Amino acid sequence: MVKACKEAGVTFMAGHIMNFFNGVQYARKLIKEGVIGEILSCHTKRNGWENKQERLSWKKMKEQSGGHLYHHIHELDCVQHLLGEIPETVTMIGGNLAHSGPGFGNEDDMLFMTLEFPSGKLATLEWGSAFNWPEHYVIINGTKGSIKIDMQETAGSLRIGGQTKHFLVHETQEEDDDRRKGNMTSEMDGAIAYGHPGKKNTIMACQFNKKGNVIPP
Repeated sequence: MVKACKEAGVTFMAGHIMNFFNGVQYARKLIKEGVIGEILSCHTKRNGWENKQERLSWKKMKEQSGGHLYHHIHELDCVQHLLGEIPETVTMIGGNLAHSGPGFGNEDDMLFMTLEFPSGKLATLEWGSAFNWPEHYVIINGTKGSIKIDMQETAGSLRIGGQTKHFLVHETQEEDDDRRKGNMTSEMDGAIAYGHPGKKNTIMACQFNKKGNVIPP
């Protein structure tokens, strides 16, 4: 895609909004400053439970959506952004164990991925709609401490020597509270969200639409 855009003389845009989150940029700053020591591993989850849909969304049809590559590229891109590396070995298993038949699409309802980086760092990523305990977070483990960016509870944490300090995931406490409330009251408790006419957007999403965002080098 990048090559095609260069040949056509047009701008290539990727909507990887997680990299613009206040919490992700702050975590990257802490990592670059060596606050949690040498990075050892990263772990992400983005999952929940999905019920049958009266009207099947295009998001659940591989031939229309691109499958999980479309939905969950955010976490994969965020891991690479935080660790500053591209994995040299990728392994994945998955399947559809609970979401087949009328009211469901043809997408896998659980995926598990492992990444091995040239430096020796490791990462695991988990996605799906067959999890009755909803979770959405990124954890970075280092030799001195760890960082957790929790999108489900909408809270950031830095843990060093048994002490935990908190930071915002978005730019204000109001944005964090609004997203947390939205997570708890949505029609699905994790993973993929479905928009529809008349549905109120989160403050966080509205802010992205209002301003430009630049990621620090």
